[in-house]
Amino acid sequence: MASNITYTIHHDGNMEMAINGSLDENSEVFLTKALTEMKSSCLIDFSGTTNINSCGVRAWIQFLQKAEQKAEIRYTNCVPDIVIQMNMIPAFKGSAKVISLQAPFFCERCGTTKNITQEMKGASLDKLVSDTESVQCETCKESMEFEEVVEDYYAFLEEDLAS
Repeated sequence: MASNITYTIHHDGNMEMAINGSLDENSEVFLTKALTEMKSSCLIDFSGTTNINSCGVRAWIQFLQKAEQKAEIRYTNCVPDIVIQMNMIPAFKGSAKVISLQAPFFCERCGTTKNITQEMKGASLDKLVSDTESVQCETCKESMEFEEVVEDYYAFLEEDLAS
C-alpha cells in the first residue's frame, strides 16, 4: 500500500511532513511510523489533503497527542477541510501553530472556485476578514464570494491571534 503521507528528516532533526490525498483509516500506520522518527519540530503541509473521514480524524488526534509530547508542531497550507476540522474538534489542532491556511472563494457568475493562501505571521482577525472582501475572479473578473461564514471559518484562530 502506497502512503499518502510523506516526510523528510533534515540534518538538524527537524521533520517536514506532507499529507497528500485522504486522511483516512489507512493513514494510521504511516503516522505511527513518522512518530517514531520525530525529534524536535515538525512542519505539516496540508496543501494536498483532499478528504478526511472519521477514521482519519481519530488517527490524526491520536498521532497529534503523542507528537506534541516530542516536538513543536506547525501546520501550513491548511485547506478548508482541515480548517473545518480544527473548528469542530479542537483536539484536531491541539497546540499546533498554524502558519498559513487556504481561504475558499466562489464566483457566482461563472462558477470558478479558488483557494487563497493567508499567512498568519503578523495577521489579525480583522486583516484576515478584510482579505476576504477583495478577491477577483481570474476567469470573468467579477468579485468572488467567500464560501464559508467568515467568523466561523476563523474561529479556531481567535485564541492564537490574541496571544
